[in-house]
Amino acid sequence: MGLRFCFVGVLLLVALPALAAIKPIVVDVYGHDSDNYLRVKLQPDIAADTLMGEPLLACRVKWSLVSAHIDGQSYRPNTFPSDVLNKLRLFSLRLIYQIELPAGFKAIDCDPGYLSQANNKQWSYTVPGSPVWQKLIRKDIQNTYTKSLQSQFNLKTSPRSPNYLSATEAKNLYQQAVMDASPLTGSWVRAVALEKGEVNMWPLIHHLKEQGLTAAKRNAEKKSKALKVVEADHIDELFSDEAFDAQISSASATASFQREVEVLSRAIEESRNQSAKKERQYQRQVAAYQQKSSQCQLSKSDNLKALLDKTRSCREAWAGLERFKKEGLYGYRLNGRVVIEPQYTEATEFNNGFALVRRDHQLFSISPAGDEQNHLGNVSLYHSSYSSGGLVLAQKGNKFGYINSKGKIIISFEYDDDGSGFDDQQRVIMSREYGGAVLYDEAGKELARSPIGFKREGELYISTESSRTEGHCEDTEVTGYKQAYAADGTAVGGRQRFSYGSPRLCLN
Repeated sequence: MGLRFCFVGVLLLVALPALAAIKPIVVDVYGHDSDNYLRVKLQPDIAADTLMGEPLLACRVKWSLVSAHIDGQSYRPNTFPSDVLNKLRLFSLRLIYQIELPAGFKAIDCDPGYLSQANNKQWSYTVPGSPVWQKLIRKDIQNTYTKSLQSQFNLKTSPRSPNYLSATEAKNLYQQAVMDASPLTGSWVRAVALEKGEVNMWPLIHHLKEQGLTAAKRNAEKKSKALKVVEADHIDELFSDEAFDAQISSASATASFQREVEVLSRAIEESRNQSAKKERQYQRQVAAYQQKSSQCQLSKSDNLKALLDKTRSCREAWAGLERFKKEGLYGYRLNGRVVIEPQYTEATEFNNGFALVRRDHQLFSISPAGDEQNHLGNVSLYHSSYSSGGLVLAQKGNKFGYINSKGKIIISFEYDDDGSGFDDQQRVIMSREYGGAVLYDEAGKELARSPIGFKREGELYISTESSRTEGHCEDTEVTGYKQAYAADGTAVGGRQRFSYGSPRLCLN
C-alpha cells in the first residue's frame, strides 16, 4: 500500500511583504502500510537565496495534532494522555511550495528537517542546503493558486516521479526570482502542499490496545465471579440438562475471553516493537541533521534569514580554500596563506564543506580545519573533479565506483568501466566486463539494469537484452532484442527485435 497522503485543505496567500508568514495547511499523514492516519495542522515557512551562483534553500514547519483516525474510529487529542502524545513522531516530510514566476506557476520542493513534539510551537530543525539545479524547481504544477494542489501529489493511487525543469531553466528562474525578492517568501509563495511524510502512530495504537486489554481482563473477571458455585448438598443439580448447559456456556465464554486477552497481548507486543522501530528511524534522521549542521556550527534560529546568512558565511569560508601543489604534494591555502600544509599525494577541491585526499596509500575526507574522517583504505582518485551532483570517480584495485566529498561510497566499487562519466542528464552507465551494466543517478539510485549493456540515444538509454551471432565470415548476422529506458528508469515501449549484418575477419 505504501505511504499515502490526503490533502484536506490549502489556505491561499495574498500579496504580503517579503518576510510575511505563510498561512497554515491541514493535511492527513498516513502511517506506513496502514489505513490509520493523523490529521495535522502545519505552519510552513521558506527562505531562499544564492551562494556563488548556486541555490541556497531553507524551509521549516511547526505542527499540531487535530485528530487521530485509527481502525475506522476518530479520536480527539484529549483522548490520549500527554506522555503518549509526546511519543508521536512526524518525519521524512517533503513540502511543495508553489511560486509565481514570470514564466508562470512553478514549484520548489523542500525538506523542512526533523520535527519536535506536536503542539509545542517549536519550528522544525533545519539546515539550509544547496540542491542541484535540475532537482530544485518542478514544472508539474499546472494549476493556479485558486485551485487545490493535492491532485498533483496524491501518492495513494499513482506514485510518480516529479517532473523537474532542466538545470538551465531552473537556474534562470530561481536566480531571477531571488534577485527580485530575497528571500523567497511572502507574496512569491502562493500555496503549499504536503507531498511526502510519515507518522509513527504506534504509541496511540499501543495505548488503545492496552485499554482494550484492561477492559477484556475486567470483563473476564466479572464473568468469572458470576459463575454459580454448586454446593455439595445440591450435587444432583450438576446432572441436570440446564446445569450442564450453563457450565458448558461458562467454560466457552471463559476460553473466549482468554483468547481475546492473548490476541490483545500479542497486538500490544507487536505495537511496542513497531513503535521502537519507527523511533529508531526517527532518531537516525535527527542524527543526520545534527551531523549536517555541525559542519557550520549552526543552531536553532527563529529567523530563517539569519540561518541563511550564517550558512552563507560558513560556506564562503571553505569555498575560498584553494588547492595547491608543492614538491609533488597537495595542500590548501586561503587568500595566499597556507592553512593545510602540503602532505597529500592526491587531493580534490573542497565541495560541500569537505575535500577528498590521499596519503600513505589511504583515501579519506578532510574538513577545512584538516580534520580526517571516513577512511576508505587503499582507494585512489580516478578524477579529481566533481560531477554536478558532487561525486568523484574513484578506483579500488581494478574496480570503479563513485564517492562524495565526505568519503561516503555512493556507487560501490564493483564495476570495470563507468562509460564516459555522468552525462548531461546526470546519469552514468556502470559496466561489468562479464555481468552487464547498470544505469545510476547521482544519488546512487539504481534506475535500470541491462544484461549486456546500455547505449545512449538522444534522451533514452537503450539496453541490449539479448544478442546472437550466426553465419560465417562475410555472411555473419547479428540478431537480438533491445529495450529503451527514460532517464528516470521507466521502460519506454516494449522489447524490440533488431537484426543487422556484421562481416567478420576470417583466417583460412
